[in-house]
Amino acid sequence: MERATRQNTAIREAIEAAGRPLSPTEVLDEARRHVAALGLATVYRNLKALVDAGEIQVVTLPGEVARYEMARRGHHHHFRCDVCQRVFDVHECPGDLAAMAPPGFSVARQAVTLSTAQPARTVVFQLERPAKAAAPPSSVRAPATHGAQSGSGSLFVASNPPGARVFVDGKPVGTAPVRVPEVPSGAHVIRLELPDHRIWSTSERVAPGQETRVAGSLERIQ
Repeated sequence: MERATRQNTAIREAIEAAGRPLSPTEVLDEARRHVAALGLATVYRNLKALVDAGEIQVVTLPGEVARYEMARRGHHHHFRCDVCQRVFDVHECPGDLAAMAPPGFSVARQAVTLSTAQPARTVVFQLERPAKAAAPPSSVRAPATHGAQSGSGSLFVASNPPGARVFVDGKPVGTAPVRVPEVPSGAHVIRLELPDHRIWSTSERVAPGQETRVAGSLERIQ
């Protein structure tokens, strides 16, 4: 328990000291300055624990691995350098872009990504339908879903190219494409590994009684 506490503290302090979003491998490199024996699987487990505790939050950029920054930092956007691959905070904001959402949807989250390779601004919306929804007629039986019991759902994970090893919260669960049943509700870190390719990871939230689909594209190492 003492060792786990030291690892957790080293990971949290590495993210806090960086002042910018860090990838899991960046977290590992920084935290190893204080805990030399730290491994990547331990980093993933502690990142999930810190996300669940509300101490850090996930930063997701299109086509990128999940990164992590301290929580409760207020609304801001991010810039990714195409040379060093690092991500930095951008505190200027273009304003409320909710009017661009399709009819019948509201914007739950908006993000702006700036890149030197693609100077045009990319706007990413997380959309949600209004909470009000009609119940199915009594004569129609609702289709069964994976993880319908309280507190669990399921994951379907695919990779491009296919055949990547799939890890959920640092534990191997099979080879993509794979369906993972009985996944506890809440945030989970999904990692894909394939020989001669860069590790791909993201954080996804599983809802009770629902299936969350994840697809990752792995970049070949030159």
